[in-house]
Amino acid sequence: MKGVYKQMTGHGSFFHRYIQTLSGLALSFFLLGSTGALGQDDAAARRAAAAAIAERQALNEKMSRLTSTVEALVNDQVNLLNQIQAQATEIRELRAEVARLKEDQELQRKATEKAVTEAEFKALVAQINQNEAKRKQDQELILESIEEIGKARVVAAQAVSTSEGTSERTVKPDPKPAISSVGYYYDVQPGDNISKIVESYRASGVPVTVKMVLQANPDVVPERLQVGTELFIPDPREE
Repeated sequence: MKGVYKQMTGHGSFFHRYIQTLSGLALSFFLLGSTGALGQDDAAARRAAAAAIAERQALNEKMSRLTSTVEALVNDQVNLLNQIQAQATEIRELRAEVARLKEDQELQRKATEKAVTEAEFKALVAQINQNEAKRKQDQELILESIEEIGKARVVAAQAVSTSEGTSERTVKPDPKPAISSVGYYYDVQPGDNISKIVESYRASGVPVTVKMVLQANPDVVPERLQVGTELFIPDPREE
């Protein structure tokens, strides 16, 4: 805007040429008045010169007011540009702050998700370990119960054999397979099958097999094993 003002008021501008033109006209009037004074009286010449000077002063005053107005406009434009630049700077700073806040929020969100995931994983591992420990404990209790029941029934079987005067007790009437007459009685529980029962006894030290159990219990159909059915589990160690 200052450049515009300089172009409007500087050397060679419209206003500068306008002032020069007015000055030339005033000088011409003065010379004409002076020339005409040779044939006229001095009073008329002085009046013409005074009128030219007054007109020139009036033009100068108008030019001064116009220049002041232009300067005021230029100053207003400069102030407006400064305000626009300040606001643009403020907007850029606000945008940068908003971007930084969004980045911080995204980092916080990711950190929260990661923390939740790790916590859930640790809780899951702890639950698995707890379940595994409980399973082992239950299995040990089951094996101990089976062993106690088996020992009690072995003692009862031996007592019956002694009272009858025999060294062996035939549990099942099938004489064909050679099966140990000493063993354990087991009541089938929900979820049991022959393989599972044999595995539990083998884990407790009884080297029995599925074939031995089936031979000792010929009336039992493995695929239709009923809960509560009493099975005889032979113990080959006692033969």
